[in-house]
Amino acid sequence: MFCPNCGTEIKEKKTFCPKCGSPLGVEEEDTKTVEAAASTENVHENVIPPQGAPVPSKKGGKKKFIIGGIVAVVLILIAVMIGTSGGDTGTTSTDTYIETVQNGYLGEFTDMTVQELLGSYYEDLLDCTAEWDGGENDDGQQIVEVKYTDETVGDTTIQFKMLDEQVFKISAFHDPNTEIEKASNLVAELNSLYFMAYTTKHETELDSAEKMKAFIDELDQISGSAVLYGAAANYTGDRAQLCTLFGEDALETSVPWVLDAYGYLDMNDYAQQDTADTTAVEPASTADISSADYIFPSDRQYITESDMAGWDQKTALLARNEIFARHGYVFQTQEIQNYFAAKSWYTPNSSYDGSDLSDVEKANVDTISAYEQKMGWAEQDVSPTKLAQGAVSSYVESQGDYCTGFDYVRPYAENEYLVCAKIGEYEWEAEYIVEVNGSDAWVIGRLDGGVFRPV
Repeated sequence: MFCPNCGTEIKEKKTFCPKCGSPLGVEEEDTKTVEAAASTENVHENVIPPQGAPVPSKKGGKKKFIIGGIVAVVLILIAVMIGTSGGDTGTTSTDTYIETVQNGYLGEFTDMTVQELLGSYYEDLLDCTAEWDGGENDDGQQIVEVKYTDETVGDTTIQFKMLDEQVFKISAFHDPNTEIEKASNLVAELNSLYFMAYTTKHETELDSAEKMKAFIDELDQISGSAVLYGAAANYTGDRAQLCTLFGEDALETSVPWVLDAYGYLDMNDYAQQDTADTTAVEPASTADISSADYIFPSDRQYITESDMAGWDQKTALLARNEIFARHGYVFQTQEIQNYFAAKSWYTPNSSYDGSDLSDVEKANVDTISAYEQKMGWAEQDVSPTKLAQGAVSSYVESQGDYCTGFDYVRPYAENEYLVCAKIGEYEWEAEYIVEVNGSDAWVIGRLDGGVFRPV
């Protein structure tokens, strides 16, 4: 076989030319084999843009760092070119495969290897220990696996399947802190990992809105699904062709757009960089709250009781109403209406009735209302449902987490209620048993797979 690009004679059957990196002809049978080389688990192969989202060719987006879920095996195509010498016909060792993955790159993010990217989060941030291993699975396919162990949150396992000496893809991804249900979720997760790792690494170089805007403009030239495939630094071939070769359709959207769609990056912070005041703003003062544009970014960030520490009654009242004011709600109380009318961002909309709120905004209204009731600033709602929800919210916060909402509250036993709460950034569900006695309520346990466990 000869390379159609450079003419180099290739004695072994390979996917790419070892000299110039150009893709070689792939027989139909080989292509089918690659497409069928999925994990034995249920794998979501196709990359699906977020539901209801437009599909521009290059568009920009949003960021809120999170990290953190639950197993959902997702395939990703990643290409890596390893150093080769002419005429090398030896069998590739497991150590070589491991090194190939560790030193590989995700898409166009060639300034950070796979090992550095994953390590920046799991090792540096979460202080996990990494264990790399490899070998053949039951189907005779070469596997490379990295496990990040944390005694408190459990193990995160990422498995790579080698398609040949140069190409691999992620065949399994299990993180108990991050729920990944489809490939597009993993696209967003990996892009956010890179965004966080890069901005942390270059923090001093991105210390202004103008510099961040320049960086985001660079990301705007990269496909949002570039993270699905990649190559080593010396690879000069077409990475998009690698994606097509193995049957993966790339998202025709940019990295910032993906981050925007998933709430990881707020482009509004950089849209007016020429006139924006980049001076650090103090938290809303109870003495003069009108000095801040917003009291809290309640349209995209869940508020907790600790965020409200130090607020007075007026600040809490305005923060709760600010959620509705963002949509143009016209207030009947003149003092409140005058306050928001003085804001440059406020545009009255007399047709808005306050019912169209996002899940984040709804949760924040409930959290602020509960805090107002707790502080005695509002008429107490002593219904068992509200009391049970409040008890769960307080308990979850005492455990270092927070509630984003509730699926249901149901009678469980005499004076006891079953509360299904959504917890944390990824809204994983947990069921708690709450005892209600008069105006008091407290969590007495939780259901774990239907089994009651006291707390």
